[in-house]
Amino acid sequence: MKSFSFTNAKKLLEYIQERDKETHIIFSNYKIIKEISENATPNMILCSTSGEFTEHGFSETSITGFSCKSNIINVVELSQIPSKGYVNLKNAYAKVADNPNAFMLLLCDGLAQREELMLTSLFCINDNFKIIGGSAGDSLEFKETYIYIGNRRVFSVALFFQMEQRTLLIKENIYKPMGKILSVSNAVPSVRKVNSFNNLPAALEFANQLGIEPECLPDYFMEHPIGQRIGNEIFIASPQAVNEDNSITFYRRVRSSVQMELLQPEDPFVSLANTKKSITFKPSFIFSVHCVLRSLKFKSENIWNKYSSKLLDLTKNQCGFVSYGEQYYKNHLNQTMVMLVVE
Repeated sequence: MKSFSFTNAKKLLEYIQERDKETHIIFSNYKIIKEISENATPNMILCSTSGEFTEHGFSETSITGFSCKSNIINVVELSQIPSKGYVNLKNAYAKVADNPNAFMLLLCDGLAQREELMLTSLFCINDNFKIIGGSAGDSLEFKETYIYIGNRRVFSVALFFQMEQRTLLIKENIYKPMGKILSVSNAVPSVRKVNSFNNLPAALEFANQLGIEPECLPDYFMEHPIGQRIGNEIFIASPQAVNEDNSITFYRRVRSSVQMELLQPEDPFVSLANTKKSITFKPSFIFSVHCVLRSLKFKSENIWNKYSSKLLDLTKNQCGFVSYGEQYYKNHLNQTMVMLVVE
């Protein structure tokens, strides 16, 4: 797998014309993705972003992605009704199911709020099979995201990779528990809304646990998402908005009768150091997905360049994108970085 980055669509298309026997997975902002799609060939997969990660680090003006041999990848279109693509999905998975190094890259519509539905439909796939994914972005316009197979626009796509080298899937949080529990008393997962925590109106109890006035709560969402503990891991859900009835809408589903923990930031460079220590072989290629909220935090603190530099110490052969949500195995997450490492 070989990463690439370009400053304009013409240079990208020239690169691809010289490598027509390979498949190319491409990420850029929605305007450039639409431009590229007009001349895209079937061996190109396109996804719009809210930022890119290249061999030079974080960018908001780049075209990036990676190329691979076409015989190691199987492309499956996914529609808004997951059952429509089930047979193709099942057949593609069957080809890689016995390979511990295989993985799926799942690229989802970033605004339809159907990631959880898609993930729960993957019941033919073993829970331990590596799935990394991201929800397409549109540079914070929140109007329309774009995914293409060639010049054909699709809702979402699953890419199965038959790998010989060892692979490793990593999730990185830059938040830790505060020791405060928010028990979900009443939630409506289908619309990602929580009505009450600890049997009290959600926004009032959230603010109370933080020791702030309820009207100030939205100002604290970036620094204090909530997380569900599963085993030794924390899976983050980001608050989106306080509603008039003091319910809270989130960027992922939160279910009733689940205990969530209030989180607070920790040093992102300590988190990154731990991520790097968890890699047990020398990487030849890395693909990463970074939550847009995490990216906004890095921008506000002016640390993207430093973080990029330390991440690129692992290998310069890297690419990734800033997403509207992350997929890690069969979980949809927020404010997280997920990373696929290839030996």
